[in-house]
Amino acid sequence: MFIMDLESLERLNEIRPSVDRVAMKLRSLQRLCHMDAVCFRHITAALPLLQQEVGLNRQDVTETLKRIFHSVSQEVAGHVTLEAPEETCNLMFTLNDRSQAGFISAASLQTSLIALSAETLQVKYAALVSVAESSSGSVSQSGLRSLLQDLSQVPAAVQEEAVFGGVEAAMRSCFDGVLTPMASREHVLSWLQGEPCLLLWLPTLSVGQNVRHDVRCHTCRTRPVIGLRYRCRKCVNVHLCRSCFLSHRETRKHKSHHPLLEFCTQPTWRESLSSLAHSARHMLLPRRHTQREAESRGLVWAEPQNSAPPHSDASTHLAASVSHNASVQSLSCSSKTLQTDKETPTQQVTHNNNNNMK
Repeated sequence: MFIMDLESLERLNEIRPSVDRVAMKLRSLQRLCHMDAVCFRHITAALPLLQQEVGLNRQDVTETLKRIFHSVSQEVAGHVTLEAPEETCNLMFTLNDRSQAGFISAASLQTSLIALSAETLQVKYAALVSVAESSSGSVSQSGLRSLLQDLSQVPAAVQEEAVFGGVEAAMRSCFDGVLTPMASREHVLSWLQGEPCLLLWLPTLSVGQNVRHDVRCHTCRTRPVIGLRYRCRKCVNVHLCRSCFLSHRETRKHKSHHPLLEFCTQPTWRESLSSLAHSARHMLLPRRHTQREAESRGLVWAEPQNSAPPHSDASTHLAASVSHNASVQSLSCSSKTLQTDKETPTQQVTHNNNNNMK
């Protein structure tokens, strides 16, 4: 039986909205099982060419995981412990052996490993469709149902199984407008890329998961910061990790109402200089800044040069409105997060393309 640290789960329960809370819990689970260094190539190399419905016992799964983690250890020395295969095997059976028969299918194992891997989101989507598709290259309703049932068990591992809706509703959403019993691979892939409510945790888990920032989180003191990084515009040289940002954690220096910049890139000298200048202006002209912040306070997305904002997902759509610095006009924008968390507070997000924001 797989048991996750309940104390760490309770700490993450403070996070709102629910999509981000589940993603942060799964990120902790991913690291705990050392899946944060596993890519799709490791999974395909370790899994033999079996029929998807073939049952695997604990020894079969453990041997498969040993092959996976051996490949990872060849690339990332010291990352995997000796206990990793057994611990991850326990997790796989907790997720997929719901009848406690002592066997799980090869398809269920592959689905769970893909979902918790460190692979990019688009590769995950393509790999998941491959698990569900038939020999003809199409996806049947029963094939998609099995895939979604396996995926819906992943949040259950962190006690969040009731957040994202049901499998049947997702099924109807995918096959809406499909006139045949089978849907094409391209159709199902496009549907997944549209981020159905049932799987909102998957893109949120993938956002920035491979980015490491060589800075210390101001509140929890974690270094390096993994994933998205948040820099306070009011405090000098204050960075927050995603967990502390979502939990609204404060210190004597930094308060949760301070305006923030969100980064998916390493800190640069331009960013530090811009932050220092903004903090200095705030100290010299406190009344003006206090008035401005009262009118527009919240999160600012700092984009790399010549790039668009990240793919639409729950983590970047925390806001109910978007305001551009170049014009004072506001555009209303719906948050996918609100589909699962009605108590989500409204934030203001400013997309900024200026070089001094990088």
